[in-house]
Amino acid sequence: MKVSEFNLLCPSFVDGVYLAYNTLSGAFLTLDAADFELTALILEAVAAGDPITGFEPRLVVALRRGGFLVNAAVDERAEVRRRYREGRARTRGVSLTIAPTLSCNFACTYCFQEHPKRHMGEAEIDRIVRHVEANLEPETALSITWFGGADGLPGDQGALDPPPRALRGDRRVVLALDDHQRLAPRRRADRRPGRARRLPLPPGHPRRAARGP
Repeated sequence: MKVSEFNLLCPSFVDGVYLAYNTLSGAFLTLDAADFELTALILEAVAAGDPITGFEPRLVVALRRGGFLVNAAVDERAEVRRRYREGRARTRGVSLTIAPTLSCNFACTYCFQEHPKRHMGEAEIDRIVRHVEANLEPETALSITWFGGADGLPGDQGALDPPPRALRGDRRVVLALDDHQRLAPRRRADRRPGRARRLPLPPGHPRRAARGP
């Protein structure tokens, strides 16, 4: 038996409640302070090759069932590679991450990306639609995640709409935004230190039309 390479142990936002998460199996454990400490000790003992017969059996069982502890012969990285290859070859459903624009107005201090003022054009949208139609089978799911710091920046709001032809037929559709977009209002203040200003609304926005140019 060995410790999984994909374990995360951390406190939660609730006082006295701790979490153990395995990113490979997807298993979550909610622990109090005592069990959290015991869990860490069990994992340390297994990693050191020490016996764990003296530890709380229920915790050992939970760790094994959740994939926090795995058989010594298990190659977890090979499992990750296998899932990746299967996911790329799978046609039963399509998952896309789309960046309608490379521009961004968040100015996050940790960001390492450059942000050229380039928006997705009609030709690119059409290629995405053709890709979905060629790879998505009927009665399967289409998952679209809009990616980027500012979902309201593209002047052509049509670039943000689900491609209608790709959604035609009996298909389940899941739409999502990345964390930045989900937290962002339509108008954002520039967060660079010493610079606080209201950014303009994108062309075609209903509030902008109501106020006039």
